[in-house]
Amino acid sequence: MSRRLVQCVLGALFVTAPALAEEADTPGSEAPTVHSPRLSVEAVGGALLLRGAHVPIQTVAAMGARVGWDAGPVLPAGLLHHTLLLDVRWALAGWREGTELVAGDTRVQHLTIAPAFVFLIDRAGEYGVYAQVGGGVAHVRSAVSVDGAETAVGNFVPTLQYGAGLRGVARMFGDASPRLSWRLEVARFRRGGQDDTFLGASVGAAF
Repeated sequence: MSRRLVQCVLGALFVTAPALAEEADTPGSEAPTVHSPRLSVEAVGGALLLRGAHVPIQTVAAMGARVGWDAGPVLPAGLLHHTLLLDVRWALAGWREGTELVAGDTRVQHLTIAPAFVFLIDRAGEYGVYAQVGGGVAHVRSAVSVDGAETAVGNFVPTLQYGAGLRGVARMFGDASPRLSWRLEVARFRRGGQDDTFLGASVGAAF
């Protein structure tokens, strides 16, 4: 089920791109505007689909934050000059199972750095589709509470992150900062034998 959901989200993202790019592809249209490097800060929210080797898929709410830096314009002219985005992300998800007497509590945090390659799809350079891959660490904390007495175990696990999405950096005050920064995305986090799939969005400001 999760695989079909991910495929549907990815299909929607890349079907949207040609519609937004139609005006830019018309004869005589101008090339996308190249902007100065910008720092963006966004709040992240969505659903995290957890899947282990021998357990069913579990869906929990996830939240976090990300910082992005448009690094391409500081590089020499070339492919990366228009497309490179450096992305640092922190995300948190948790769930609790059991009864008042005996309960288990789990918290998963991801901290990753993933360069993204953005393809601009409008003349102003405000919208683009992107793909990214990177890595980091995940911290998993599991606690069992029995009649009020808690026993907890935590460990760090190397994590591979990859995904794709639709990104916008829209003007709010003409060419002045800040601008509205947002994304729709699907991302995967591979940690050991566990696959975490994030479906969600983020919104913030770009300076």
